[in-house]
Amino acid sequence: VLGSFGIIRGVIKIVEASMVGYLPMPSDPVLTRITNVFRDWRTIQTIYGVALTVAAVVLIVGSIGLMRRRGGSYWILMSWSILKLSLAAAGAGIAVAVQREIELAMGLPSPPRDFASIFQGLTTLLWFGASPVFVLIWLVWPANRADFKRRPSSDRPHPPTRLPP
Repeated sequence: VLGSFGIIRGVIKIVEASMVGYLPMPSDPVLTRITNVFRDWRTIQTIYGVALTVAAVVLIVGSIGLMRRRGGSYWILMSWSILKLSLAAAGAGIAVAVQREIELAMGLPSPPRDFASIFQGLTTLLWFGASPVFVLIWLVWPANRADFKRRPSSDRPHPPTRLPP
C-alpha cells in the first residue's frame, strides 16, 4: 500500500514540476517572483519525483519478497530504508530552501533561523522519515533477523541468507 502511494506521490511531483513552466505569469510583481522561484526549482523537483518513484518501486519489490518469505527481501527493504531516509533529508532541505526563497521573493526578511522554514523542513523529515525508521527497527529486531536467516532467497532450495552479526 505504501509503495503504491509512493508511486502516486512521485508521479504527482513530476507532473507538478513540469506544469510550473506552463503557469501564466501574474501581473503582480510579488506573485511573478514567487512563480519564478518555482520555475527555478523545477529540475530539482522533477529529479526528486523520479527518485521517490524509484524508492516506491523498491519498496513494492521488497514487500513482495517479504510476503513470499524470501531472505533477499531483507537487503531490499534495508536498501529502501536507507534510500528513503536520504530522500527524506533531501526533501527537507529542498523544502527549507524553497520556503526561504519564497519569503525573500515576498520581500520578507529571512533571518538564519526562520521559524516557517525550519518547521517546513522538520515536518517533511518527520513525515517521510517515520516509515523507513520503523522498517529499520523491525528488520534488526532479533526475532525478525533470526527469521530472515532461515528464509531462502529464491524458490530454489539452498542455504539460508547470510546476514551480518
